Amino acid sequence: MKPLATALLTGVLTVAGLVAPGLPVATAGDADYGRVWARDRALRDGCHHYDYHYRVRPPTSSWALETFLHDRRGKTVASDALLAPHDEKKGRSVFRLCRYNTVPGRFTIRAKLTWKDGWDTHEKWIAPGRFRMHR
Repeated sequence: MKPLATALLTGVLTVAGLVAPGLPVATAGDADYGRVWARDRALRDGCHHYDYHYRVRPPTSSWALETFLHDRRGKTVASDALLAPHDEKKGRSVFRLCRYNTVPGRFTIRAKLTWKDGWDTHEKWIAPGRFRMHR
């Protein structure tokens, strides 16, 4: 992608709240703090839940994980949130997608881990997951 297009896309996503300021869209994320992944699958007729897996390694017990599912066009098509102590540090969650308005192809799950350390709040984008959905 050309530098101007990358800067413009990053600016738009930052304003939309989908990318932290200063974090390039193509950044891989920090695998030291966790990762998200899903297997390739077929889009079924109608609307269904499609699972994904996550594993986080926050330095404290007070954490939240926000996940964003992007389609091959870069459009955010679903999101999810996990929160300690209700959710485990490793597990499975779901995105709800409908075949009639989901573009098949390559999908990317981006995830932001937030944790509290006393009064301080920290954020890290963790390693993204990529998978394909076909008709």
